[in-house]
Amino acid sequence: PSDPTQLAQIGDLTRDPDLGTRYSAVLALGQIGNPASIPAVRERLALAAGPAGLVPANEPSDKIRRRAATALGRLRSPQAVPLLLGSFADPDWQVNYAARDALAELGAAAVQPLLALAAANDPDAKRAALVDLYIRQALGRMNPVPLAELTSALQSPTVRVRQVAALALGESRAPEAQALLEAVAANDAEPTVKYAAQRGLQLLRVAAAPTSAAPPASATPAPPAEAAAPAAQ
Repeated sequence: PSDPTQLAQIGDLTRDPDLGTRYSAVLALGQIGNPASIPAVRERLALAAGPAGLVPANEPSDKIRRRAATALGRLRSPQAVPLLLGSFADPDWQVNYAARDALAELGAAAVQPLLALAAANDPDAKRAALVDLYIRQALGRMNPVPLAELTSALQSPTVRVRQVAALALGESRAPEAQALLEAVAANDAEPTVKYAAQRGLQLLRVAAAPTSAAPPASATPAPPAEAAAPAAQ
């Protein structure tokens, strides 16, 4: 429904004490896809400032936080982008992955904010590596691939941005990616960026290789301990 009264009624159900009711309400708002629902869905992400950054405040269910992140991607509004970027700090890795996929679904509106996050200086190397993993996967899974923005990012003065852009191109499977990555691997002055370009080329080769059988279905794996080569700033 697009009727404001009906949306408000569903929004009220996102605050219901019953977990199943909250989940169903958030699911319904995502399916409706009206950006007017963002405030209600944002409450179920329940992010608040804490001593370690953004942490869950009022929504104890990681299942609902994951559903809220997915719903924000389906609302197709740039207003959802900073909320989803904040969800990279959620302690549940499946919420992180849901935010990554939602940002990929939002597409063009999320490209520059994702690259800006890659440019930010994070003193925690392990956390930065995981965030870089989410950023590059979100960028690489967009349809259409943000080729012009990633090509420009390969010239960034920030090493971490160049690394992320190279790996995102590898994730993208774009036909133009191979030549771009070969040039970076040959010419970039920073060894970690060269390594990222080589990894991107490996990703392209793996994607292009024929597979004899489909892998068995499995749950989304937890993020690796080392998501990328250490970035020099």
